[in-house]
Formats: sequence, structure tokens, C-alpha cells
Amino acid sequence: MKKNENGIYFFAAVGVAIAVFMCVGIILFNYSVNVKKELYETSSRNLNEVYKQVSEKFLQITGQQWKLLRMTGDFINEADGNEEDIRSFLNEWKNEWHYTEFYFVDDDCNYLSSAGRRGYLELGNTWKSLVINRESVIVDGSNPGSDEVMFFAIPVDPAYINGFSYSSIAVSYNTDSINRELGIKAFAKDTSSYIVYANGDIVLKSEGSMDTGGNIFYHLKNADFYGKSLEGFMQDVKAGESGEMEFTLDNRQYYLVYVPVGFDNWGLISMVPIRIANSSIVAVQQRTVWMAMQIGGLFFIVAVVVLYTYYRRYISEKNHEISRRDILFSIMAKNLDDVYIMLSWGDWRKLYVSRNIERVLGLKNDEYSELTDEFKKLDKKGEIPDWNDITGLDIGESVVNEYWIKPADSNEYRLFKQGCYHMDKDGDDVLVVIISDRTYEQQIRGHMEDALHTAEAANLAKSQFLANMSHDIRTPMNAIVGFSQLLLRHEKNPDKVKKYAEKIVISSQHLLNLINDVLDMSKIESGNTTLNLSDVNIADIVQEIDNIIRPQAKQKKQTLIISSDNVEYGWIKTDKLRLNQILLNILSNAVKYTPEYGMITFEIRGMNHTGSQFAKYKFKISDNGIGMSDGYIKEIFKPFTREDNNVTDNVQGTGLGMPITKNLIDLMGGTIKVKSKKGEGSTFEVTMEFMISEKKTNIQSGTGYAANMTQEDIKQSRVLEGKKFLVAEDNVINAEMMREFLKSEGALCDIAKDGMAAVNAFSHSVKGQYDLIFMDVQMPNMDGYEATKAIRQLKHPDAKDIPIVAMTADAFSNDVKAAFDAGMNAHISKPVDAERIRNVAANFT
Repeated sequence: MKKNENGIYFFAAVGVAIAVFMCVGIILFNYSVNVKKELYETSSRNLNEVYKQVSEKFLQITGQQWKLLRMTGDFINEADGNEEDIRSFLNEWKNEWHYTEFYFVDDDCNYLSSAGRRGYLELGNTWKSLVINRESVIVDGSNPGSDEVMFFAIPVDPAYINGFSYSSIAVSYNTDSINRELGIKAFAKDTSSYIVYANGDIVLKSEGSMDTGGNIFYHLKNADFYGKSLEGFMQDVKAGESGEMEFTLDNRQYYLVYVPVGFDNWGLISMVPIRIANSSIVAVQQRTVWMAMQIGGLFFIVAVVVLYTYYRRYISEKNHEISRRDILFSIMAKNLDDVYIMLSWGDWRKLYVSRNIERVLGLKNDEYSELTDEFKKLDKKGEIPDWNDITGLDIGESVVNEYWIKPADSNEYRLFKQGCYHMDKDGDDVLVVIISDRTYEQQIRGHMEDALHTAEAANLAKSQFLANMSHDIRTPMNAIVGFSQLLLRHEKNPDKVKKYAEKIVISSQHLLNLINDVLDMSKIESGNTTLNLSDVNIADIVQEIDNIIRPQAKQKKQTLIISSDNVEYGWIKTDKLRLNQILLNILSNAVKYTPEYGMITFEIRGMNHTGSQFAKYKFKISDNGIGMSDGYIKEIFKPFTREDNNVTDNVQGTGLGMPITKNLIDLMGGTIKVKSKKGEGSTFEVTMEFMISEKKTNIQSGTGYAANMTQEDIKQSRVLEGKKFLVAEDNVINAEMMREFLKSEGALCDIAKDGMAAVNAFSHSVKGQYDLIFMDVQMPNMDGYEATKAIRQLKHPDAKDIPIVAMTADAFSNDVKAAFDAGMNAHISKPVDAERIRNVAANFT
């Protein structure tokens, strides 16, 4: 009973102490607010009074002096150089206003005083304001042998006096006399007021101001400021701002106010001891002492309250620490896939389980009490740890396993890493189990292994590619070298020379096709192949293909049939070069793998339109040639694949034509289907969709195309005869070869060694002198593109119309596009093919 009663008294005493403390605190708070408010208002009122007196007095003195100076200037102008009158007037003014000296000042600050002395006024930075800006100025200074003075100066109209040229007049006053004029009456004589420059140098100070030396900032460097630093105070003064503050210097406290005075960059700084400023509220301070004595009686109670509060705070911090730790574990549980479990060793009672066990393993909250049993029920596979191995761990030992677990709420197995640690935690024997989901890491490992296998396969493919290239390049090169040696050995045998030359031409053409296919394949696989869309007439494409394929078919006595059906839109937008390449690759194979007297058909058929802006066409190419096996059809689009049989062994090929064709069709958004039967022939169907050109969208273009299909072959055997050509070629051997070829065809040519020479030769030619220009691209001084543009811009009558044909080793589609963009009419890639030259000449001459 006694114990309970003491407890009641203790808590009652604590409660009373708290109540008293709160009451005293409220009283002191209100009292402090009122005192602080009264102190601030009184001090602000007194300091504002100081500022008002000094500022008004200073502005009054300044305005008065400038007014007197302007009156004096007017008098001097009216005196018209009468020095006696001027001297008399200045003496009267001096006796009345007590200035120390009057000055006539020139633009270089040289002066002539009213007493006849000459000298130099040190105006500093104010010289620019007075002399250049023609503004009234005030500056402090000194005369040799005299006290410090204050100069008032104004600009006047330039004039002469006593032979001295002046543009300003000034008057000086003893600084002490101005200080007496600025005397401040507030707070008796305890107020110190200063007018200073922006750098703190003192210009004027009120009478009775404390001695601060020449610079107010330097004087206050050892002061302790409240609410603002010395650097902040200096920056405010320099910026022309105003403010109030307190500081302590030499164990004395002061109020300080600083404001700009409205002239140049000067400022007014006033300060007064706080004890003087607050003398009117001594009674308040006495009441404060009495109140402090009363508060002292409560110290003991407050001490008890503080101790009790400290104890409570200690308990609160501990609770907060536990709460923060709980929050941290909660965040970890939500974001990590690591489950933490702590069990009591021996009875395996649950001590702690992280909350993410439900998310990671699918075990519900109400199952925690039966955690081990529920965990054992989960499906597992792999290296499952034995429970006896875990229970047999000594303190400090651990066992780690990695195996697959199917969570309770999932149908999929996930890979987990389980670590079991037998630990002694603050005397408690515990088992700590950490179960970590490692499925994501395992997937990454799998991806890395796949990437490694892909890289190894790519490296193997590269090695195989180089091996195939080495073989395929050496085969025609062996024939070229071998037959070239035989050609030299049997140079006097025309039959053998012709035979060997034909084989060299065939092998060279095969090598060229191989190089072109390899370059195309390389560009496609690197992703650098782009489409150059333009307006194209299907009839023109078919005509060009017919011009190339029909001679090849006739050479093998084959029948070539080209037909069209439902070609409603003849003009389309497509990459003409790539479409030609696709169709020519398939048709060339059809010619090569169809025996003599065989038949090849090429059909263009319009299909159902997918919209008003698009047209779909099917290009069907069939032959009755050797056909392909089912096994090879599956491999036909892989690089360097050729079917092994007696026929294909006798036909030259690179094994890249169909892979290039397939890649180009995919790039253009089309499809290709292959049907073939061994010994009966093959059929290729290419389906592509094109945007309808705005140039022409009528059926007449298809009619024109159909008419083209029935024309007779052009006789081109002597198409170059009688023509004259301009050839721009910087390589001497290539130029000589071109000259001899054209000469053998009955044509003439002029050779230009570079683009600049070609432009010069054409510009000096007469109308109709040249039938066509063959233009190399890469040449010194001026390349073929620039030369073509220059020719097209000439005022020569043939400049706009003469055919210009690019004849270059730059053979990619973007090179062809660049040639047309420069103004050329056609493109022939090197090595030069005689039949190609004849075809181009036939089309343009």
C-alpha cells in the first residue's frame, strides 16, 4: 500500500511540476515577446531618427553648396572676365560661408585657386563623372600643408581667367566644419554616424562620433555580429542596400543601421550602444530580474522534470530505433528475393521470418508457426539438402546448397540458393536460414552461354566463308593465269589464241561476278543496304531485263517467253536497281541450268490491291531445266551452297546469288516461293507490293510494256561505228584499252586525264562534235561527279543533252544513285564489258 501511495505522490508531484513549468514558460514567453518587441520598436525609432537628421542635414549641405556654386558660376560668366569683380565676390562669399578655398579646374584636374595658386586636384574615379559625364561631384581630400577638406565641384561652360582655361569650378571646406554641421542630438552625444564610400572609407562623421580610424569595415573586423556576418554587412553597403543589425565590440553591444544617402555610392552608417538605446526601459529590466528570482525557485522542480523527460526520451529513441529497423526490413522484404529465417536451435521454434516469404515462396502468414513443416511440403528437385546434415552443424558451421523449388502459389520451378548457419546470438543458440532466388542469375548465365555459342558459330561461319572465298577466287584466277601463260606460249597460233582468250574472258567474268556477289552479301549482312526509291515503269524494267537475258537465251537456243496480265498500274515507286538485280539473278540461273532448246517463261501478274495507294504484283519465272532436289530447296538461300551433280559442276557460280536475292526481297517487304522437281524444272514466285506513283497511274503504261515485248532485237554489232566519244580516265592503261576498243569498233575518241581536262575539252568543242562522254569517277583535280555538274552548267549548246555515262569501279547502288544525282545518264561498273558499252551507246546515240 505504501509503495503504491508513494508512486501516486511521485506522479502527482511530477504532474504539478510540469504544470508549473508550463505556466512559467507561458509567462516568460509572453514577457519575452513583449520586451523584445518594445526594445526593437524603441531602437528602430531612435535609429531612424538618427538617420533622418544626418541624411537631411547632409542633403541640405550638398544642395546648398551646389546652388551657391551655380550662382557663382553665373556671376563669373556675367563678370565677363573682370578679375577684380570676381575676386571681390569670392572674398565676400568666403567670409559668409567660411570655405577654405575656391578653384578653377581644367579637364586634367589642374586648378587655379582664387588666391592665385596653381596645383592638381586628386579627384580619383570622380574625375570621369565631372569632366566626361559633366556631373556635379563631392570628394574628400587635402591640400598641401592643410587639414583634410571636402571638395564640391560642378561643370561650367569652358572659359579663361588670368590666362587659365577652365571647365569646372570647385570650393573646399574643412572636414571638421562639415562634421559640426552634421551633429546628431538623439541619445545625447552617444550616437556615432558616418558617411562612407562603398569600400568603407569614411568621408564624414558626425560630431562626437567615436574614433574608428579611416575605414569603418576595418574598425568592425573584430566585432561579433548577430544575424549577419561582417562580409554580408560589407556586401550590403557596397550594393547600396539598407538594414539593421546588432554587434558586440570591446565587450559593448551596439545597434547599427546602414542606408544609402542618395549620392554616388556613399552610405550612411549610424550606431549607438544598446544600453543607451534601452535606457528608457530600465524598469522593464528590473522586473525581469525579479522574475528571474522567481524562476530560480522552480529550478529543482524543473530538474526533476528534465530527468524524467530524459528517461522518457531514452525509451522513445529505443522504440524509434526498433520501428526504423522494422521499416527497413519491410522495404527489403518488398524488394529483395532473399528470405531470412531465424529458428531456435533444438526445438526449431520460429524467432523471426522476413515478410517476403509469402511473395518468394508462397507460404501464407498464418503458416509461420508451422514453417518447417510447410516448407518441407514444397516440391523440390536437384541437390536437396538433408535435414540431418543441417541439425548436425556445430556452432559457427554452415552448409550451402543450390536446388530447384516450386513455390506454393506457382506451377514453375525456380532456382534457389539456401544457406544454413548455426550461430550463438547473445547467448541464444539459433539457426539462421537464408533462401535466395537465383532464377534471374541462372537465366543470365544461360543467355551468356547462348551468346557464346552464337559467337563461336559466327566465328566458324567466318572461317568457312574465308575458306570458300579462297577456293572460289583461286579457281577462276588459276584459269586466268594458266591460259594467259598458254596465250603467250602459242601467240603465233590464231586458233589457240582465240580459244585461250575466250576462256580468260569467261573466267574473268566469273571472278567479277564473284566479287560483286561477295560485296553485295557483305553489305547486306552489315545492315548497310538501303533502298533508293524512284518512279519506275514496269515496262522499262522488263525491257531492260529482256535486253540482257534474251541474248543469253538465244546463245543456248532457248525459248524466252515474257507475258503480262492485269498490269493496271505501270508506274510504281521502287528501287529499280534492286528489283532488276532480283529478277536478273533468278532469270540468269534459269538460263544457266536449262539445257539447249529449253523453255523459260517470265510472267508479270497484277494481284488484288491492298489499298488505293498500293499495287501488288507477282513475278513468276519458270523453266524446264535440271530442277532441284527437295533437300537442296531447303538450303538454297544459304550462302555458298550449290547442289552437287554433274550439270552444276560444269556451270560456274558463286553460291551467293540466291542468298542475295532472298535478302533483297526481305528488305523490300516481299516474299519468294520455290517449287522444283529434279529433271523437270523449277518455278520461282516473287510477290511484292509497291506504292503507286503519282506520275502515271493508268493502264496505258501496261499497254506500252506489252508492245515492248514484241519488238525485234536491236542489231548492235556495229553500233559504235562512225561515232566520236570523249573519255575521262586518269589511268593510262584503262585509257589505252578504251581507245583501242573503240578504234576496233570503228569509233574515235579523245582522252582527258581528269575531270578538269574533260570539262575543258568539252567546252572548246563544236556542237555535235561528241556523241557521248564516258566519265570515270575517282580522278585527281576534279572527280567525275563535279565534272558532270560543271558540264551541265556550261552554256555549250550540247551541255544539257549530251549523254554522260559513269564508267567506274564504284559499283554499289548508292554509287549508281550518286551518278544520276550528279546529272549522268547511265552507269557502267568496271571491269568494262564490251557488250554493255554497245548497249548503252545504242540507247543514247
